[in-house]
Amino acid sequence: MTVEETAIPADSSYYVERIAQWGKAGPSPYLQDGDSDLVSASSGLSGTKTIGDWHFPNSGGSGTINSVKLSVRHKDAGNPPDSELDIGISVDGGSTWTEYYVPIVGASYVWSDIDISALIGQDWSKLNNLRFYLKTYGFFTGSGTFYVSAVHRKTDYTAGGGPSVQQSLGDGSSWVTYLTKFKLPAVFGSKLGVSRHVG
Repeated sequence: MTVEETAIPADSSYYVERIAQWGKAGPSPYLQDGDSDLVSASSGLSGTKTIGDWHFPNSGGSGTINSVKLSVRHKDAGNPPDSELDIGISVDGGSTWTEYYVPIVGASYVWSDIDISALIGQDWSKLNNLRFYLKTYGFFTGSGTFYVSAVHRKTDYTAGGGPSVQQSLGDGSSWVTYLTKFKLPAVFGSKLGVSRHVG
């Protein structure tokens, strides 16, 4: 298995401002590695505040996707008891969004992993089209400030899709690949033009 961890580059093209109700510190895209570049929002009785959208470089991976997580580096000052930090994710160009809860962690920066494997499935195009926003919700009591300084995409995958066999459709010019968990006898492969390999 391979784990590909992708950070947002220090390149302003990875932040396309659609809505900006948070404060911003440092140069765009703000969520590159380093805690001096960040976005922040107070919560409490102020309702919702949203900022986005960000995206990542395309993945260099291929094969079977085992899991996908977004790792959020964040903290909250004032421990807002009735407020919430969410991350909204789209994998279809922004037509639909799914929001995930990011836990309240206290006054020191930590990394929180948000598992989005079910949203991505086995679709590498969804992974590469992923974009996200950040949102705070304020409820009835309490106030505080949320800080987010970086977000990474972590993709665990098996390169090549795992063990497979390739079978010629007849003339050897085109092949079909089948995933398998068993070994073919050598005589089977020699008669049907099947090459065996572990991807």
